[in-house]
Amino acid sequence: MSALKYFQIIFTLMLSLSVNSATDLGQQPLFYPSAPETPRIQFLKTINGESFVNTNTSPYGNRFPGYGSGNGERETNPIGQPHGIAASKGQILICDAALKQVMVFDLAQNKVGVIKGLKRPAGIAVDRDGTRYVTDTGFNKILVYDSNNQYLKAYGDTRLIKPLAVSISGDELLYSDMKANQIVRLNKNTGEELGRVSKPGEATGKIYAPTALALDSQRNIYITDTLNGRVSKFASDGKFLDTIGQMGTNLGNFARPKGIAIDHDGRIYVVDGIFENIQIFNNQKQLLLFFGDVGNVRGGVNMPAQIMIDYDNVEYFQKYVAKDHEIEYLIYVTNTTGENKVNVYGFLKK
Repeated sequence: MSALKYFQIIFTLMLSLSVNSATDLGQQPLFYPSAPETPRIQFLKTINGESFVNTNTSPYGNRFPGYGSGNGERETNPIGQPHGIAASKGQILICDAALKQVMVFDLAQNKVGVIKGLKRPAGIAVDRDGTRYVTDTGFNKILVYDSNNQYLKAYGDTRLIKPLAVSISGDELLYSDMKANQIVRLNKNTGEELGRVSKPGEATGKIYAPTALALDSQRNIYITDTLNGRVSKFASDGKFLDTIGQMGTNLGNFARPKGIAIDHDGRIYVVDGIFENIQIFNNQKQLLLFFGDVGNVRGGVNMPAQIMIDYDNVEYFQKYVAKDHEIEYLIYVTNTTGENKVNVYGFLKK
């Protein structure tokens, strides 16, 4: 075989790999629930490092050793141990506790930025103007950065708090304090404390190890009450309203609820770190669906930590959507161990 013919064959192989879209490397779409039931969620992609954005600019950059594709290949700039995750238009921001940084995936510019100088970033929230609020359980502070990832200021007394999850509600910044076992409300501009939600304990209406929080459209606060094995719901003023689930092994129960997210229709997504799945409830507390395969398999979760719903970046994942389907929004799940660092799923339109 001539050298010219050899390189023609290699180029054709590269090109054939690059045009792969919804079925990654020829694999069939992965749906939840599986056939014959009507699919509601599709696994789209795993983000394991910088090569994820490189795939948008290089026709074959992540298909060969040295350019991780999420299939066990070596990753040039890998994610270590992701925890908190946030998104804004054109960006995905991932807290990496192992590498002591926040990785900022710029989907529009096909590049990755980094917020460095952290100790153990755990949670992140992005405001409408692009301001980033990062909880750091090493510094025991909430660190504030502008839209260009430049440090602005910090909130919190390191002797008194251990901030984990963080969320924004209007002019308020809410964070889960693992030392006080409470949710703390701050003025997001000044850092002034405005109040606290709940008290520590095991009784209904109290919380123990609040690892995550989410807000619905009425600004009600949902807290994963991890060591009590339930989700607790409070009004924006801190009044206790309800619980979802309890410690147990039946569907709708929890072992270690961790991450939580709520979509625009009020569906509640709860990640369980021991069951290694995600359960979806409606706003009447009824279990609708659970998804997530366990282990180092395609779409699999390994000690999942946090979950995020993203309506702003659907266009960047459209190429992975199965034929004859559309997605309404994206679902990100971070895994603290295993080969799949951040799984991306799509909620299918009916």
